[in-house]
Amino acid sequence: MNPPTGTKSRSFDWSKMANRLLLIVGIGIVLNLVFTYFISDGFQLANFLQFSSFWLLAAFALAIFPWVCHAIELKIWTSFFKIHFPFRDCIRIAVATDLGSAITPTMVGGGPIKVGMLVHGGMPIGQATAMLTLTALEDLFFFLIVIPLSFVFTDPISLCILPGFAENPLHYLPNILVVVSILSLATITGIYFLKKFGYLKRILAKIQAIFRDFMAAIHLILKDGKLHLAGATLAIFLRWVSRFFILLCLVKGLDLQANYTKLFLSQWMIDLVMTATPTPGAIGGAEGAFYFIFKSILPKSQIGLIMTVWRFFSYYLLLLLAAIFLNMVKIKSRVVKGDIFQKGVTTQIRPLSK
Repeated sequence: MNPPTGTKSRSFDWSKMANRLLLIVGIGIVLNLVFTYFISDGFQLANFLQFSSFWLLAAFALAIFPWVCHAIELKIWTSFFKIHFPFRDCIRIAVATDLGSAITPTMVGGGPIKVGMLVHGGMPIGQATAMLTLTALEDLFFFLIVIPLSFVFTDPISLCILPGFAENPLHYLPNILVVVSILSLATITGIYFLKKFGYLKRILAKIQAIFRDFMAAIHLILKDGKLHLAGATLAIFLRWVSRFFILLCLVKGLDLQANYTKLFLSQWMIDLVMTATPTPGAIGGAEGAFYFIFKSILPKSQIGLIMTVWRFFSYYLLLLLAAIFLNMVKIKSRVVKGDIFQKGVTTQIRPLSK
C-alpha cells in the first residue's frame, strides 16, 4: 500500500512502551501469585504441572484467535469504505488495540489507538470513529445474547459481588450519589476552563466535523453495508466466544467436574467489573471478580491456580506477545496533509465505487 501524494512517512515507535509493559507484567504476575497463595489450600508452584498440555495449547490458541477475528472485522469495514488495508496491517491494528486496552483502564480501552492507527493508515477520522462505534455495537450484540441466557441457565444474582444490591439497592444510593456528584463537578470545571481559554469553540468545531463524517459513514452502512455488518458482527461474536472458552479449557485441563455452561455464561460479570476498575488492564479487579464469582463453582483448592493461569493467557501473555510483535513490525503513515486536525479543514467520505 503506497502512500498517496502529499503524505509523509513515519512509523510508530512501540519500543518506548517496553519498560512500562515489563513493569505492568511483573507487578501483575507477583500480585496474582500472592493472591493465589492466600485463597488456595496448599498452593505450590508445582501445581502448574497438573494441567494437560493439550488443553494448555488449546487455551493458547483461543487466546490469540481474537486477534484474527478482530483483523477480519477491520478488513471487512476497510474494504467496504474502499480503503486498501492489507490483512497484515489489520492484524497489527488488532494487536495494538488489545495492547492499548492492556495498559489503560478497561473503560478507556484501545479505541483511541485503533482510531489513531486507522487515520495514520489513511482513513478519514469520521470513518474511523464510525468503525469504533460499530465494533462497540457488535460487542453489545454478543452480550445481549449471553446475559439473558445467563439468567435462564444460571443464577447471576447469587454470584454477584454485591448480592445485597438486589434486595436493598437504596443502601448503595449515597455512594452512587457521591460518585455522580464528583464526576459532574469535574465535567463542569473542565468545560469552564476550556471555555475560558478559548479551546471549547475549536474543540466543538472539530467534533462537529467528525460527527458529519461519522453520520455519512453510518448512512452508507445502513444503505449498502448490511451484509458487511452481518459478517463483522459474526467475527466479533467469535472473538468473544474464543475468549470465554479459555477458562473452560483450563478447567478441562485439570479434569475437573464443573458446570461448563455456568462457567461460560457467568464470565460477562467479570467483564462488567473490569470495565469499572480504574487500574491498567483492570489489574486487581479482574482477579477479585473471578474469585468471588466462581468460588461457589470451582474447588477452593484449585480456584487460585485456575485464576492465575486464566489471567496469564487472557492478559499477561497477550501483552508480551503484542509488545514483541508490534516492535518487530511498522506501519507507514498515510495521513493526507490537510486532515481534520488542521484548522478549518474537514475530511471527506470516500465514495463507494459504482
